[in-house]
Amino acid sequence: MRRLVLKSIKINTITNIVLSIVCLGLALCLVYQTHHYHKLFKKQAQVLEQVEQTLEETLDKQLDNYIELAQAEGPIKKTYTNYPKKNMGKFQLSFYTPTELKKPYEKLKTATSTKPKEGRTIAVDPKVIPFGTLVYIEGFGYRIAEDTGSAIKGNRIDIFMMDYNKALSLGKPYANVTILGRK
Repeated sequence: MRRLVLKSIKINTITNIVLSIVCLGLALCLVYQTHHYHKLFKKQAQVLEQVEQTLEETLDKQLDNYIELAQAEGPIKKTYTNYPKKNMGKFQLSFYTPTELKKPYEKLKTATSTKPKEGRTIAVDPKVIPFGTLVYIEGFGYRIAEDTGSAIKGNRIDIFMMDYNKALSLGKPYANVTILGRK
């Protein structure tokens, strides 16, 4: 009987030692994984910070280039002030064309008395985005608030285009809008 008890104690001791070694191994694995993931997340944070900085620099350069081009074209004579950038959130976009306005392009005038131009003119609610404001529309680029319309209320922007079929094909998407400057 004594031998059986001693054998049982010996087996339990060996089992406990093996389980302790396994637990220690698992603990070491968890420590290693935690350290590894910490390094990985730190690297990802650095990369994201660099990407964000590069995007901001690129956006600033594009804005400067756009303002220079717009001023060289003639209709935009005034310079834009150092207006703080303001993310306005998501706006519903729609598109309008000379066809929908039922006027020949030569006779079109915006609410600010400019000739509408594809790639520049947008219609806005002037209570939300004042006329003369330079905005960046995600996916569509830089535009100037030059026009309005009876259906343009609140967070809605109507983008001027020349091609009626292309305007129809774009539907009514939503996009983030950022105010970049004002005359």
